[in-house]
Amino acid sequence: MKFAFIRDMDGENKRMPREERFPVSFMCGMLEVSRAGYYAWLKRAPSARAMADGELTALIVAIDVEHKGRYGVDRIHRELARRGHAHSPRRVRRRARAAGPACGPPRPHKVTTVPGKGHPSATASGIHLGSGAKVERTVPLD
Repeated sequence: MKFAFIRDMDGENKRMPREERFPVSFMCGMLEVSRAGYYAWLKRAPSARAMADGELTALIVAIDVEHKGRYGVDRIHRELARRGHAHSPRRVRRRARAAGPACGPPRPHKVTTVPGKGHPSATASGIHLGSGAKVERTVPLD
Protein backbone atom coordinates (compact mmCIF):
# COMPACT_ATOMS: atom_id res chain seq x y z
CA MET A 1 0.00 0.00 0.00
CA LYS A 2 2.83 2.39 0.83
CA PHE A 3 4.67 1.50 -2.37
CA ALA A 4 1.53 2.12 -4.43
CA PHE A 5 1.18 5.54 -2.80
CA ILE A 6 4.79 6.40 -3.63
CA ARG A 7 4.25 5.25 -7.24
CA ASP A 8 1.14 7.41 -7.59
CA MET A 9 2.85 10.42 -6.04
CA ASP A 10 5.88 9.94 -8.29
CA GLY A 11 3.54 9.96 -11.29
CA GLU A 12 2.03 13.23 -10.11
CA ASN A 13 5.52 14.62 -9.46
CA LYS A 14 6.43 14.24 -13.11
CA ARG A 15 3.73 16.78 -14.02
CA MET A 16 4.90 19.34 -11.47
CA PRO A 17 7.73 21.86 -11.72
CA ARG A 18 11.07 20.50 -10.51
CA GLU A 19 11.23 22.69 -7.38
CA GLU A 20 7.81 21.46 -6.17
CA ARG A 21 8.53 17.73 -6.54
CA PHE A 22 9.02 15.27 -3.69
CA PRO A 23 12.01 12.97 -4.27
CA VAL A 24 11.38 9.23 -4.00
CA SER A 25 14.02 8.97 -1.27
CA PHE A 26 12.13 11.60 0.79
CA MET A 27 8.79 9.79 0.39
CA CYS A 28 10.37 6.44 1.28
CA GLY A 29 11.90 7.99 4.39
CA MET A 30 8.61 9.55 5.48
CA LEU A 31 6.75 6.26 5.02
CA GLU A 32 9.58 4.27 6.65
CA VAL A 33 10.26 1.94 3.71
CA SER A 34 13.53 1.35 1.91
CA ARG A 35 14.16 2.93 -1.45
CA ALA A 36 15.60 -0.33 -2.75
CA GLY A 37 12.46 -2.16 -1.64
CA TYR A 38 10.31 0.34 -3.54
CA TYR A 39 12.27 -0.10 -6.77
CA ALA A 40 12.26 -3.91 -6.36
CA TRP A 41 8.46 -3.74 -5.92
CA LEU A 42 8.18 -1.68 -9.11
CA LYS A 43 10.04 -4.31 -11.15
CA ARG A 44 8.15 -7.25 -9.66
CA ALA A 45 5.59 -9.02 -11.86
CA PRO A 46 1.95 -9.02 -10.74
CA SER A 47 1.04 -11.85 -8.34
CA ALA A 48 -1.10 -14.80 -9.36
CA ARG A 49 -3.96 -13.41 -7.26
CA ALA A 50 -3.74 -10.03 -9.00
CA MET A 51 -3.81 -11.78 -12.40
CA ALA A 52 -6.83 -13.88 -11.35
CA ASP A 53 -8.56 -10.73 -10.06
CA GLY A 54 -8.03 -9.08 -13.43
CA GLU A 55 -9.58 -12.03 -15.25
CA LEU A 56 -12.52 -12.13 -12.82
CA THR A 57 -13.09 -8.40 -13.23
CA ALA A 58 -13.11 -8.80 -17.01
CA LEU A 59 -15.70 -11.59 -16.72
CA ILE A 60 -17.88 -9.50 -14.41
CA VAL A 61 -17.78 -6.54 -16.80
CA ALA A 62 -18.58 -8.85 -19.75
CA ILE A 63 -21.62 -10.30 -17.92
CA ASP A 64 -22.75 -6.81 -16.94
CA VAL A 65 -22.52 -5.60 -20.55
CA GLU A 66 -24.14 -8.77 -21.87
CA HIS A 67 -27.17 -8.26 -19.62
CA LYS A 68 -27.26 -4.47 -20.11
CA GLY A 69 -26.54 -3.68 -16.46
CA ARG A 70 -29.67 -5.44 -15.22
CA TYR A 71 -27.88 -8.11 -13.19
CA GLY A 72 -26.98 -7.48 -9.58
CA VAL A 73 -24.05 -9.04 -7.78
CA ASP A 74 -26.03 -12.16 -6.78
CA ARG A 75 -27.07 -12.88 -10.36
CA ILE A 76 -23.56 -12.20 -11.63
CA HIS A 77 -22.25 -14.65 -9.02
CA ARG A 78 -24.75 -17.30 -10.20
CA GLU A 79 -23.85 -16.66 -13.84
CA LEU A 80 -20.14 -17.04 -13.07
CA ALA A 81 -20.82 -20.34 -11.29
CA ARG A 82 -22.92 -21.50 -14.26
CA ARG A 83 -19.99 -20.71 -16.55
CA GLY A 84 -17.64 -22.74 -14.35
CA HIS A 85 -15.94 -19.95 -12.36
CA ALA A 86 -16.51 -20.74 -8.68
CA HIS A 87 -15.76 -17.72 -6.48
CA SER A 88 -17.20 -16.56 -3.19
CA PRO A 89 -20.02 -13.99 -3.34
CA ARG A 90 -17.90 -11.63 -1.27
CA ARG A 91 -15.03 -11.72 -3.77
CA VAL A 92 -17.43 -11.19 -6.69
CA ARG A 93 -18.99 -8.23 -4.87
CA ARG A 94 -15.56 -6.72 -4.16
CA ARG A 95 -14.38 -7.13 -7.77
CA ALA A 96 -17.69 -5.78 -9.13
CA ARG A 97 -17.38 -2.72 -6.92
CA ALA A 98 -13.81 -2.18 -8.15
CA ALA A 99 -14.89 -2.61 -11.80
CA GLY A 100 -17.59 0.00 -11.45
CA PRO A 101 -20.70 -1.55 -13.02
CA ALA A 102 -23.90 -0.36 -11.44
CA CYS A 103 -24.84 -3.73 -9.99
CA GLY A 104 -26.55 -3.11 -6.73
CA PRO A 105 -29.80 -3.92 -4.98
CA PRO A 106 -32.88 -3.68 -7.19
CA ARG A 107 -35.03 -0.61 -7.04
CA PRO A 108 -38.24 -0.99 -5.04
CA HIS A 109 -41.39 -1.73 -7.01
CA LYS A 110 -43.39 1.39 -7.76
CA VAL A 111 -47.15 1.07 -8.23
CA THR A 112 -48.16 3.06 -11.28
CA THR A 113 -51.87 2.27 -11.52
CA VAL A 114 -54.67 2.29 -8.97
CA PRO A 115 -57.53 -0.18 -9.56
CA GLY A 116 -60.98 1.38 -9.50
CA LYS A 117 -64.22 0.14 -7.94
CA GLY A 118 -64.98 -2.12 -10.89
CA HIS A 119 -61.61 -3.83 -10.86
CA PRO A 120 -62.05 -7.53 -9.97
CA SER A 121 -59.16 -7.71 -7.48
CA ALA A 122 -60.42 -4.66 -5.59
CA THR A 123 -64.02 -5.89 -5.19
CA ALA A 124 -63.10 -9.51 -4.40
CA SER A 125 -61.25 -8.51 -1.26
CA GLY A 126 -63.89 -5.99 -0.24
CA ILE A 127 -61.41 -3.09 -0.40
CA HIS A 128 -61.52 -0.27 -2.89
CA LEU A 129 -59.50 2.88 -3.25
CA GLY A 130 -61.42 6.12 -3.38
CA SER A 131 -60.38 9.29 -5.15
CA GLY A 132 -58.14 10.27 -2.21
CA ALA A 133 -56.30 6.93 -2.46
CA LYS A 134 -57.41 6.09 1.06
CA VAL A 135 -58.21 2.47 1.93
CA GLU A 136 -61.91 1.95 2.80
CA ARG A 137 -63.72 -1.26 3.72
CA THR A 138 -67.00 -1.98 1.98
CA VAL A 139 -67.68 -5.28 3.75
CA PRO A 140 -67.90 -5.25 7.55
CA LEU A 141 -65.65 -7.63 9.41
CA ASP A 142 -67.46 -10.14 11.67
